[in-house]
Amino acid sequence: MSNHDSIRNQIPKVVSLTEAPMSGLGDKEVKKELLIAGQGCLTFTLDKGTEKAELIFSIPKSDSGEIPTDVEDAAFVLSIDKECATFNKRDANGETTPMIPFLGSVTRPDVPDGYSLGIDQDVNCVYWVSIDNINKKLSYGKGEMRLSTTLQICKYDTPRNIFTKKEKTDRYPFIGYLKDIKKSIGVNLSHVWIDPVTTEPPSLVIPSNQYTMENAANNEDAYVTPSNLSVECQHLYGNVAGNRFGLEMDDFPDFGQAIEYSVRTEGCLGYRIIKHKLDNNEFSNEDSHNIAKADDEYKEVYLRITLGTAQGESPGIPYVLEIWPPGCGSPIHHHGYTHAIIKVLRGAIDVDLYRMLPQNGNPTKALKKVTFNKGDVTYLMPHANQFHRLRNDIQNSETCITIQCYSYAKDDQVHYPTFDYIEDNKLGHFEPISDYDFVAFKEEIRKEWNEYLIKNRFWSTYEPKQSEG
Repeated sequence: MSNHDSIRNQIPKVVSLTEAPMSGLGDKEVKKELLIAGQGCLTFTLDKGTEKAELIFSIPKSDSGEIPTDVEDAAFVLSIDKECATFNKRDANGETTPMIPFLGSVTRPDVPDGYSLGIDQDVNCVYWVSIDNINKKLSYGKGEMRLSTTLQICKYDTPRNIFTKKEKTDRYPFIGYLKDIKKSIGVNLSHVWIDPVTTEPPSLVIPSNQYTMENAANNEDAYVTPSNLSVECQHLYGNVAGNRFGLEMDDFPDFGQAIEYSVRTEGCLGYRIIKHKLDNNEFSNEDSHNIAKADDEYKEVYLRITLGTAQGESPGIPYVLEIWPPGCGSPIHHHGYTHAIIKVLRGAIDVDLYRMLPQNGNPTKALKKVTFNKGDVTYLMPHANQFHRLRNDIQNSETCITIQCYSYAKDDQVHYPTFDYIEDNKLGHFEPISDYDFVAFKEEIRKEWNEYLIKNRFWSTYEPKQSEG
């Protein structure tokens, strides 16, 4: 989606098209239309058993007097059946013909996770269609709205430039005037967005003073500044992005190393918590002798050390120190469409991104993998980066430690208290409870570390205080 969301203050970025009344609108019916003519993205779902679906975008009758006489009164129709999806033009007489892409344009992009064009077997699948008259492109996909989830493209012309602005090569000028939305039986409209799908959401958050013109010019840029994030993410980022929010504490500079020792040493606190979670199979319905594992022998276990108390503004306690020993990770999951900031405090974490929760939990159906190292910050927003799996590579020598921060949207009237995940081909609901309180955890880790240092002083230059020993 576009990175320039804050510019348009007069028009809402997204409008719900569901049957439920929207906040502030009472029982007034929401108009089924694009927010800007010829531009936007529509999300929708399909009823179980639907064999064919159509979305029809047309020119409003009330606008007919404002449209140039040489523009045909036609509609754009997205048709989906069990096998494929097609872009069509429907003229005023009801005749429907396939739209022809511009010479040399890609109509079927690479699909790394293998999703098909047609109606999905997963009844929870979210579909999207994007109209982008500025860039002369129609797109269709499944899952999150992003370039990497695109399944079909029709680039029907090239944008005007100084050399071609007087040429009239646009074969479908009516697209720039489309606004009204209609649907066939079995189609459930979800949301309409002001922006078309034009970019892949960046992964890495960097301070504004590090952002360059090269970053802005790169359509596949991996960086985003805090000002382009949601207000909720900006707030969380401001709290944890500073250099002092880390493991190198004035009163305990070896905290990170001490945690490493604790999770690797039998009998220590970190080791005991991990063993207890493995024995009780947090993410599996199987018995305790069949330890939950992801593919490639990764154990689905990690520590959740909570900071502060739950305040009703997030799923569980909003600030969580998560500890990932090598070879450990999470199942594929999402975060209830919350806003979140993740900062790496030690080591490195691999994040596999998904277009949606795979119905059968197949971990190979990932869009891409991104690795974040110490000091890196990434984010989740309700419709960006929600579906993922985190893992510390089994070959890594260090335990990875991250701080995860969560917030419901400020205007949320429904708080979803759990994180959904896929395991054993079933949808599970994880309640984000605490494994240990941060203050108590830190003091126990300090005690373990001081005892270790007394026995092995040559391993560290850290001298424990008399009161600590």
